[in-house]
Amino acid sequence: MSKTNVSKKAPASRAARQGITQQDVWLASLGAVSLARKQLLAGIDQSAYMVEQLRGQAEDRIEQGAKTIEQTAKRARELADDYSKKVQARLTGARTQAEAVICDARQQAEALIEQAQAQLQPVLAKVGLAEPVAKRRVPARKPAAKSRARKRVAKAA
Repeated sequence: MSKTNVSKKAPASRAARQGITQQDVWLASLGAVSLARKQLLAGIDQSAYMVEQLRGQAEDRIEQGAKTIEQTAKRARELADDYSKKVQARLTGARTQAEAVICDARQQAEALIEQAQAQLQPVLAKVGLAEPVAKRRVPARKPAAKSRARKRVAKAA
């Protein structure tokens, strides 16, 4: 017998030979689950990283806000102190002026009261509501110096 060289055909692929088997589906789903797990873990890591970044940004913003509030409060206290000093200075000046006006008004009122009492004293004494006031003696006046009588001469017309 002679042997002839016959080339053998390459065996057909497994899927072509047998079609898709349960084992193929099982391995494919196992690979898909593995890939999904890897992507999920990567997503979780990325999410955790982003959460940490957001937390850091939030803390920075909170610190900035707190500093801004402190600066604003400090400035408000400074302005309030400045305005308080200005108001007190103006009130002190106004109080001084008011005290001077009140003092003058009081003196004028006392003078008017004394004048009214002096004028009403004789009337009240006559009615019997007040005691008569002793009259003061007015010193006598010196007589006026006599002037020489001038003669009037009629002028010739």
